[in-house]
Amino acid sequence: MSDEYVTPREAAEILDVTTQAVYRLIKRGSLTEVRPWPRHVLIPRAEVLERLTAPRNLGGRPRKEPEAPIGRVAAKVYVLERCEADDLTEIGNELMFDLVFEFICERRPAWDADEKRLFADRTATALQTQPVS
Repeated sequence: MSDEYVTPREAAEILDVTTQAVYRLIKRGSLTEVRPWPRHVLIPRAEVLERLTAPRNLGGRPRKEPEAPIGRVAAKVYVLERCEADDLTEIGNELMFDLVFEFICERRPAWDADEKRLFADRTATALQTQPVS
């Protein structure tokens, strides 16, 4: 019988999820639970292995993609790469603003134009006046 059934913890390891996710699958009816004794849960190994090939829907909210960083260091790297310059002092004010504006448009398309302009203005000014390592 031990080869036919696994514990929720073992099922979680096989499926590479948390034990809480395994209990959610049981509650939803996606996995069958067997209770040989009170407070002991076993799951048929075949069902767990079958879940490996099933589409992964464990419930909950879908994960959001992490947003790209928009700090001064990331902006500096972007500007220097786009200009193929060695130093920010080689870049004029207008070009710096345009490149930082382009940088923020790529990374935060949902922002409105005023937010993007304000960010570009502040970041371009900061990059020109304060050294960034």
